[in-house]
Amino acid sequence: MLVLVLFSCGADTTRQQGFTKVDENRKISPDLKPFLESYFATWSSGDMEGYKSHFHESATVTLIEKGKVLLSMPRDKFVQFQAEMVSPTDTTKVERMTSFTAEEDGNAATVTARWLLEIGGKKITGVDRFTLIRASDGGWKIISLLFYSEP
Repeated sequence: MLVLVLFSCGADTTRQQGFTKVDENRKISPDLKPFLESYFATWSSGDMEGYKSHFHESATVTLIEKGKVLLSMPRDKFVQFQAEMVSPTDTTKVERMTSFTAEEDGNAATVTARWLLEIGGKKITGVDRFTLIRASDGGWKIISLLFYSEP
């Protein structure tokens, strides 16, 4: 049985890009939202080991823009790339999830998460599309991530 839900984290989830409110009476695993929040928090804090732990060892990550693939790489290369992005600078970088939709069946989940990235005074919004699996230790792991910023 697949379950589809939307959680709002304070953002307007009914605006453009096809994000719509769905049946809030449906349930997802209670550990899914904390997993996603931890993913964003570890990146923002620069905890790259913690960030890496969210990914399955064979995960792939893809960045797209205007119908083109800008980068596609395996987990370790992507985490190294991200470490360079969040390395200490004079500018604070904070990324947080503003809302998400999820479908899951206990073994796997697909998640679309809207995010807000604040770099100094600049704000960028975007979308992460995750495919997750329930790992052998019982936790979630990202096996695929496709992401893009919004215009």
